[in-house]
Amino acid sequence: TSDFNEMPVDILNANIIGTHNLLEFSKTKNLKGFLFFSSGAVYGEIPDNISRLREKEVFSLAYLQKRNCYAEGKRAGEALCRAYWEQYRIPTKIVRISHTYGPGINLDDGRVFSDFVKSICKGEALTIKGSGNDIRPFCYITDAIVAFFLIMITGQSGEVYNMANSHETVTIYELALKLVNQAFPERRLKIEAPNLCKEAHIKKIIVDTDKLQKLGWVPTVDVVEGFRRTVQSFEEETL
Repeated sequence: TSDFNEMPVDILNANIIGTHNLLEFSKTKNLKGFLFFSSGAVYGEIPDNISRLREKEVFSLAYLQKRNCYAEGKRAGEALCRAYWEQYRIPTKIVRISHTYGPGINLDDGRVFSDFVKSICKGEALTIKGSGNDIRPFCYITDAIVAFFLIMITGQSGEVYNMANSHETVTIYELALKLVNQAFPERRLKIEAPNLCKEAHIKKIIVDTDKLQKLGWVPTVDVVEGFRRTVQSFEEETL
């Protein structure tokens, strides 16, 4: 989001100093669980020969690039959580969240699913700013919340868990098509994609969620149903 470029110090402080303060506070309490919300951004620059992202595999990160303050802060937060488990036995657990959407999202944060929801609510065309070939794993909020509780209650302390709906890993263009043709066909929405490149090679990377699935997690909401619910929630607010 734009915050990465405008407030890099705040983002680093929240993920490093803020996490440290919470962990220090936790030393005075008899916690049953401490869940750190991390991100797939910690994986960094994913090599071309990688098609599946597992928790123990992280790659190089250009940390001096301003927008990577977020990824670097999350990496540091993960390291702190692991260190506090090893040294103080604070029962920390880490979840790397994929692109999660649902009622209550900030429609002005610049993320593609926010832009699409805002456009649908306004009856405007869905605008794809890039080539349309970027791939994202989209996860609806109710599935995410179930994952969070499973990790907190049954996950192993000191461990990292990927959370992504691998069944709903699609390109931005594919998502737009699903919304226009399947989720909201009655609205006769259009897609504006001036830079669309349908012929480009698409590298599909699957976020491995085997560890989370072994805890019993099974996502149930696809993007068609998830975006219907999300749009409905915003439209009901304006009634």
